Amino acid sequence: IPLSVRKLIKLLIHLPVLSTQCISSLLLLEERQARRYLEALKLALPFLLKSMPENLERIDEIADDEEWIEHAWVDPYA
Repeated sequence: IPLSVRKLIKLLIHLPVLSTQCISSLLLLEERQARRYLEALKLALPFLLKSMPENLERIDEIADDEEWIEHAWVDPYA
């Protein structure tokens, strides 16, 4: 089953911290499907940050801060 772009955007809008539990609760998904969304967001997030307009507040700080990207989600299996 392909992942929904609308659901990916919904996750970014509504969840301050991304985790399989939060994704599962918000989208009413099983854990395995929630993990697929988490992995997709991990792959997409750096590209989304780079493609944001540079005139947004703090975009340079966020784009250059790899530690922020690493802490944008919680991996329960780590």
